[in-house]
Amino acid sequence: VGPFAARGEIPRVASAYELGKSLLTPGVLDFVSGGVSGVAGVVGGQPLDTVRIRMQQSASIYKGTTDALWRIVSQEGVGTFFKGMASPIASIAIQNAVCFHAYGTAERFISSYNPAPTSSAPSPLTNVIAAGAVGGFFQSFVNSTSDLLKIRLQVQMAGKEVFKGPISLGHSIWRTEGLRGLFRGLPVTMLRDTPSYAIYFWTYELAQDAQCPGRRTHGQGETAVSSFMAGGLAGVVSWFAVYPIDFVKSRIQATAGENRGCLQVARDVVKKEGWPIMWRGLVPTLGRAFVVNGIIFAVYDSCLDMLKQI
Repeated sequence: VGPFAARGEIPRVASAYELGKSLLTPGVLDFVSGGVSGVAGVVGGQPLDTVRIRMQQSASIYKGTTDALWRIVSQEGVGTFFKGMASPIASIAIQNAVCFHAYGTAERFISSYNPAPTSSAPSPLTNVIAAGAVGGFFQSFVNSTSDLLKIRLQVQMAGKEVFKGPISLGHSIWRTEGLRGLFRGLPVTMLRDTPSYAIYFWTYELAQDAQCPGRRTHGQGETAVSSFMAGGLAGVVSWFAVYPIDFVKSRIQATAGENRGCLQVARDVVKKEGWPIMWRGLVPTLGRAFVVNGIIFAVYDSCLDMLKQI
């Protein structure tokens, strides 16, 4: 006779709602919210991302952002802006989910040793910087291959496409270059993303503090507008800080067959084309960064709040 039967009690069975809610741990909430916000950000920023990649190539024919936009629309059509989007759409949910999950997990771990002044206040900025670097490091493993496929598709001119999508391209790289080819540019992606995301989350927190002065001491919450503005600024600052590294990464990943390191590529680019070339494509990149990351944080915070209320 079991203990419940001995006391004349009927054991309570948890409902499906309670079981589902029990699975929504802080890590799961970060993962889901990060994935949803990442997809929203890709859709909003893909056109300017295509302009950025085109302008970063050595054979670029564009005089500036406006010229690039006009030439692409008039010569290749609006659909060209969304070329290669299947790759980031397919992976961005995982990429952003991994980043926000790693960031949130690292932030909670660090905060257990260096807690915030109140339970409802954000973490100290030192915790944010360290956790941001962890998030950037782990998401680079997903981001590297996704960027490789996207960049190779984006540099194809209309009418001269060799590959129609990321699946055929990925299969070709696997067949001709092996697993190493699919991870071409991983070291430089880590070099870009680790400091970039430390700056990213730090800037976001500073911007939110400026808009909502009481949030760090009294736990005063932010709004969707403040999240959008803070996320947009975080994207601009973090991209500006590492843009030359991203430029080198794009050159490495756009070319098949060559196995040169990032320092060698950077030296060759500067020697042949000069220092200013390292900043080509910066304007569309910063424009895209503001839009994409504003959307990401606005959607992330909204999704997180909604899931917490379930």
